[in-house]
Amino acid sequence: MDSIDLKIGILIPFILAFIIAFTVYVGNLPFGDFLESPFSSTEDNTEENEEKIDEKNIQKQTNGSTIKESTKTKSTTEPKTSPTQINTFITDGPKEGEKIEDINKVTFKFEGKILNQTSQTGIFFETKLQGIDNTWKKTYSKERTITLPTAAKEYTFLVRAKTNNYTDSTPAKRTFKINISPYFGKIEIYDVNVKRNTNIAYITLKSNSQTGINITGWEIEGKKSCFTIPQGIEKYHPPYLKLEKDIIARYRDQIYLSDMQNPLGININLRNNKCLGYLNSYYNSVPFPMSKLCPEPENVDIFDLSANCKKFILDLNKCEIPNYGQNDKVNHDNECISYITTNLNYNGCFENYSTDSDFLRNRWHIYMNTDIIVRNDWDYLYLRDKNGLLVDKFFHDCLDCQ
Repeated sequence: MDSIDLKIGILIPFILAFIIAFTVYVGNLPFGDFLESPFSSTEDNTEENEEKIDEKNIQKQTNGSTIKESTKTKSTTEPKTSPTQINTFITDGPKEGEKIEDINKVTFKFEGKILNQTSQTGIFFETKLQGIDNTWKKTYSKERTITLPTAAKEYTFLVRAKTNNYTDSTPAKRTFKINISPYFGKIEIYDVNVKRNTNIAYITLKSNSQTGINITGWEIEGKKSCFTIPQGIEKYHPPYLKLEKDIIARYRDQIYLSDMQNPLGININLRNNKCLGYLNSYYNSVPFPMSKLCPEPENVDIFDLSANCKKFILDLNKCEIPNYGQNDKVNHDNECISYITTNLNYNGCFENYSTDSDFLRNRWHIYMNTDIIVRNDWDYLYLRDKNGLLVDKFFHDCLDCQ
């Protein structure tokens, strides 16, 4: 009995040491490893390895104490799929960098395509013209027509295709420039006239502007030659010809440009007035229709003249220069002759009526003295402002002119 007690007493320290060592060993193992690792199968270990679970004990010293943190990272492999995309294409319209010089209206056509999908339904578009539009404009149409301000300016057109779920993140775009005069549509080449069997031909311009436009310095050009519009005389008064000023085209003014020289004198260009018809009697080759609405003498003006003189005057056509040499009753009537020579001609009419509010007519007569209008051929005529920007273009066909 004593020997047994002795042996037990000897073993007790070893048993306690084993328990302490085993306890320390178990305390350093993760709980899962302690429960599963010694007893789990190979298959379980394989599945566990596939899930790739890493555990780390992180010890941080904070104020002398030890803190344990456990982080767990799980990596999985997901299948890669191509993202759905939608692309936009401009199929028609101004080219990149194009300068448009003959019109201020542009049309763009465009298409959209959904990638990685057979169905192409549900596509609509948004467009934006930088410099004009503040926001995108939605449309289900595949084209857009834009009328631009008449001025020289650069624009960029943007368009993007969309569906309810997708938007093209890179819109299609075109940058172009409009080189149109701000007077485009305000002054037009209205007509070209070629009188058969004569050398008379002229171009007619027409003003559609409510405000006056200075056209001096503008150029009209054809394939034969070109001409720069000069200054003109607003109120033509022969004794005072040095009154040229810039030509101001007012609303509904017509400007006649003849390719001949003015029979009234070199470099004389003038606005028509209600007395100018008297000059038809002197210059039969004047190409333009002069006003034939010269004021008629009023009865109060000729009240004191003789009966024969009154009858002679009242029988005259408007703007007719009296020829009284063959009329003995008038030819010997000094008072009648004095009235006729003082009043019934251009100078007399000008003195009497030039201050009337309706004295000036809405036609300018300009003499180019250059052969710009083609005969027996076709041509394009271009009207440009002082800056060389296009105001109007006119197709002239004179294939049968003689």
